[in-house]
Amino acid sequence: MPYLTSKEALSCEVLPKHLAVVGSGAVALELAQAYQRLDTQITLIARSQLLSHDEPAIGHCLQQVLVSEGMRVLCDTQVHAVSYADTQFTLQLAEQVISCDQLLIATGRKAILAL
Repeated sequence: MPYLTSKEALSCEVLPKHLAVVGSGAVALELAQAYQRLDTQITLIARSQLLSHDEPAIGHCLQQVLVSEGMRVLCDTQVHAVSYADTQFTLQLAEQVISCDQLLIATGRKAILAL
């Protein structure tokens, strides 16, 4: 499944028409907004609220700005399944299905400390 991480998203040679972004941290939001400003339709899927580790008012305000700029923001939403066929991703959410031509997983990274 050819999904993007933040690393691949920064070197993508072809802009997708519709990008689904899974994540709600700073990296997910920055990349979603950057792609949107390059005329990609964005659906942002957040398990809880945007920037959930920060002051809640910041995430709420940012959500309002992103929505006003045309981004589709789905908070308190979990992805139950993902499939890929014929150059399209299909994301099964609790109450809906989303189709897109590219998927960015930006849910964070964990350091590997053991050598």
